[in-house]
Amino acid sequence: AKQGLWLGLEDSILERSDLHPKKKQKELLTLVGNILSSNDDIADSFINQVWNCKVYDARYSVKSACLSIEKLRKAFGNSFNFLY
Repeated sequence: AKQGLWLGLEDSILERSDLHPKKKQKELLTLVGNILSSNDDIADSFINQVWNCKVYDARYSVKSACLSIEKLRKAFGNSFNFLY
């Protein structure tokens, strides 16, 4: 049970590698590139030009705004969707 049961099927999106995955921060370019359906170069420019760019009186970045929105959503729970 600890090893799990993985069946080798063709066209499967899951595979067993017997290795621990890398941390998300180390694979950030790949993860963002996959979300944007692009390569690592476009992901790097997105991170530098949009995600970390200062907005709204140069006090906030897009990243910090998204984190604040998520914190507010978690505080309100399911009622957030009802209210907004």
